[in-house]
Amino acid sequence: MGAIATARLTEASRRIVEAAVLGESWADPLDAFAHAAGAEGATLVGEGGRQGPVILATSGVAEGVAAYLAGRAPPDARLARVHPTLACGFRTDFDDFSPREIARDPFYVDFLRRYGLGWHATALLADASDGAGRIFLGLKRSCRRSHYEPEECAALAAALPALREAAHIARMRFNGERKPFALAYGDDERGVFAIDGRGLARPLNEAAQRLLGVDLTLRGGRLAAHSAEADARLQALLAAALAPPRRGAATIVDAVRGGRRLILRAVALDGAGRDLFAADAALLLVEHWRRPGGPSPATTATLREAFGLTPAEAKVAALIADGAALPEIARRLAISPGTARNHLKSGMAKAGAPRQAEFALLCGRLRA
Repeated sequence: MGAIATARLTEASRRIVEAAVLGESWADPLDAFAHAAGAEGATLVGEGGRQGPVILATSGVAEGVAAYLAGRAPPDARLARVHPTLACGFRTDFDDFSPREIARDPFYVDFLRRYGLGWHATALLADASDGAGRIFLGLKRSCRRSHYEPEECAALAAALPALREAAHIARMRFNGERKPFALAYGDDERGVFAIDGRGLARPLNEAAQRLLGVDLTLRGGRLAAHSAEADARLQALLAAALAPPRRGAATIVDAVRGGRRLILRAVALDGAGRDLFAADAALLLVEHWRRPGGPSPATTATLREAFGLTPAEAKVAALIADGAALPEIARRLAISPGTARNHLKSGMAKAGAPRQAEFALLCGRLRA
């Protein structure tokens, strides 16, 4: 019987596509694909990682891959020589090395054989056309078996269309998440930027576009703030979201426009699958916050119309909706606490809200 189990290979390919569609882990179906291909295990290598290439390994080769990533391997000549393309199928060791070179190469002889490995078949699953970096599939066969023969590579090549379709689906799924994020987090006042693994930014809504050139700028594709202090905070925020352990965080910086500040919040888009397949690594949410003062004219106008309030009552109601206490409202509106209390009671009566908490909640729902 040949080393390639064609029926099992086809079934494993189908399961990989299914995992991509459902957003599930590729680990088990990829392991099944490797065994059907007569390999000890498989690796997915993505070039678009935030801290360099990302390698996901199945259990059969995990120990050797961990040692490789830890820097315990001699120089790997495969990095300079093995360059599969979408126009070709799987490349084997003898496509890029002679038997004599392999027999003398420390990476093959001293490192791979230490972990029972000896032969490769490598294919490109996705190119870098969408900015996420190339993705390679590597099959690693035991050194106790023979290298991949041409007829075996032909059987593997027959499975490539399904594997490439799975990679395409996974990229669409992960990158497509930025749209619902933008809808969920963004609005007319809050800008949403997508940040890729290299720190390059793209505005995702009109509010983000309006921020550019005024409070933020793009320099070489990277977001920057106008003052040195604000930019230092912005860069620290983005670095925390991009570098392990990829923490989401928030900060406040002074805006260019007078009397306002910018609230910056980074949302890390985490996960090893995303590192491999997606360009976006984080989202940056940006909105203006006015320094304490009077309520916005839009909110007071809405409350006046909704409940028939006077201008003074509407201002108090708007600040109540913001969570301000009566002493603070009196200070911000330059009125006495007693006057503020009277405006509040009158507004509550007009709105039909017997309790202050209910009035605050009602006004908050109508806040512009």
